Amino acid sequence: EQYVISLKSEQLQPNTICTYQRIVAYLLLYCEEEKSYHLVTDLVSGDIRDFILYLYNHGYFRPTSITSGLSGLKRFLALYPETEHLIMELPSRLPRERNILEIYDAAEREAINRVLSDDSLTKRDKAICLLLLETGLRAVDICNIKLTDIDWSKDIIYVKQQKTGNPLYIPLRKSYGNAIADYILNSRPACKSEYLFVRDLAPFTRLNGEGSSIRMILLKMETLAGISNKSRSSGSRTTRHNAASAMLRAGVPMADISAVLGHKDPNIVSVYLS
Repeated sequence: EQYVISLKSEQLQPNTICTYQRIVAYLLLYCEEEKSYHLVTDLVSGDIRDFILYLYNHGYFRPTSITSGLSGLKRFLALYPETEHLIMELPSRLPRERNILEIYDAAEREAINRVLSDDSLTKRDKAICLLLLETGLRAVDICNIKLTDIDWSKDIIYVKQQKTGNPLYIPLRKSYGNAIADYILNSRPACKSEYLFVRDLAPFTRLNGEGSSIRMILLKMETLAGISNKSRSSGSRTTRHNAASAMLRAGVPMADISAVLGHKDPNIVSVYLS
């Protein structure tokens, strides 16, 4: 009651007060039922951390709600000199909820392979789709590949990732390597652009780095393969997850998958286990 009075004195919004009141009520119940404490001041180091894990494990709060309530917990702990030091245990941020991203199933992969084996797509679009599916590159990084980034003698494509700024060395596999060569030699417009993939029509500038051009190419591939995207977004995010999942199925170690995808933090790859 003292806590709610203090919140109202700050003239907070009613829904904010409700969120703060709820998470503190759970803290008090946790202290009483799980820790057998009789006073708030019985709280010791580690209790706040364990309480947040308790909320996660018992599903009392969604992660976004816990994040919203952290400020309320901070206010509550600050009410008592004996608990003020526990504010340091409050995390600065909590993991975001992530939906499991749908990838291509076996039948869809087979249909895609058929499309990529015939002349349904242009040489440029075929090369781009193969790169996306086999390397897991981001759309913006594919758009930024320059002709000089391909080392044909060493069979390597040098990529500087826009998201992380880190360099990435992609092996030039026969599948997309031959498709890239076929595009350069037989289909790429004669132009002065330094970028590998350019527009089909003048002006022959590089493809849209925002990803809309790549998304349209993938939509075309999926349409030709008879794949519906109603329950799944289309874009390089899907092909990136698909590439990672394919490597997981093939037994590639997580550290190697992280290296191939160019993750700044190797732990990020764990999301693909879903």
